[in-house]
Amino acid sequence: MKIFLVTNSLGLGGAQRSIIALAQDRLNLGDSVTMVFVEGTENAFYSLPQELDIVSLNGSTKSESSIFKKLGRLFRASIKFRKEVSKQQPGVVISFLDQVNVLALIATLFMDVPIIVSERSHPSRTSLVSLEKLNVVRCFWRFLRNILYRQARFITVLTPPGKSYFPKLLHHKIYVTPNVVPKPISQESDIKLDQKTILWMGRFAPVKRVDLLIRAFSLIEKNHPDWTVNLVGDGPEKVKIETMILALGLSDRVKIHPATQSPYKTLSQARLFVNCSDWEGFGLSLTEAMSVGLPVISTECWGGEQDIVQDGVNGLLVPVGDVDALAVAITKLIEDPDLSKQLGANAKHITDKFSSDKVFGNWNELIQKAIKK
Repeated sequence: MKIFLVTNSLGLGGAQRSIIALAQDRLNLGDSVTMVFVEGTENAFYSLPQELDIVSLNGSTKSESSIFKKLGRLFRASIKFRKEVSKQQPGVVISFLDQVNVLALIATLFMDVPIIVSERSHPSRTSLVSLEKLNVVRCFWRFLRNILYRQARFITVLTPPGKSYFPKLLHHKIYVTPNVVPKPISQESDIKLDQKTILWMGRFAPVKRVDLLIRAFSLIEKNHPDWTVNLVGDGPEKVKIETMILALGLSDRVKIHPATQSPYKTLSQARLFVNCSDWEGFGLSLTEAMSVGLPVISTECWGGEQDIVQDGVNGLLVPVGDVDALAVAITKLIEDPDLSKQLGANAKHITDKFSSDKVFGNWNELIQKAIKK
């Protein structure tokens, strides 16, 4: 079967890693897979399986200052995508990320091809609907999403709370398909961490709230002089975080490393992992930390009941944005090695809950259901 997988780019991010993993699984099953990139493959952080066909729509709007030029570029990208679908006749199209989903649905209006759209972040806080940046364009995109998602054969979300943020008329076509959390593999890494390290890994973006971890550490670092914080990643907030570290006089205690494609080797050197995001769709770096047996602390960033971190069982949960609570939780795990060991041992079971067999099995069932409906 011919499958189209559509996303924005090959930049750093969990969605990109997940769609590449799905592509590899479909190739293993004997499908012909075409990956379509709205923005192109320039500045790619990840490599792709050689068996993939690649289509670039050159629809990046980052260099365009005018809203009309942005819309014009997206319109041309949608026309190009429509032509590719018409020419190659895929059995199913799977689209990742909210704006890409809308673009794919517009491009395939009135075409007889099943489309599965996948929300890869928290549906209430995506780039289309974020209340912090509400404007006319964002409201328009949100309106399009809720209208056009009716056209999708199915909608996937990463965690159970995600379903509740959509109009009820869409609930019958929404399925929970989490990320795969594979068992750790042996890797080499250029990153060397101190023995007593608190680790954060991800993209330096406002929603990740790396500042929260730095401020929490500043409250406790004098009581634990042999501990350090290591931040691994890249992104638009990196310079801001570097400035904050300098301002707090923590340059010797908080270190920044570039993003890595060898997360397991880096994670295995740490003693504790912290996820301090305001919200997450899933939390891929967090679950990878759990897979290597690290005790983890996370904010309650999923917006409801979830089955990733159970407080006091396989990690600790703190309220979103609460610096003091985060400082207390970090101190608790530093000073109670038995608790840390217990939480880390329980955390490893995350790989059974979100195994590739289970997750890709769910994807396969959904794909088969989509093409038969």
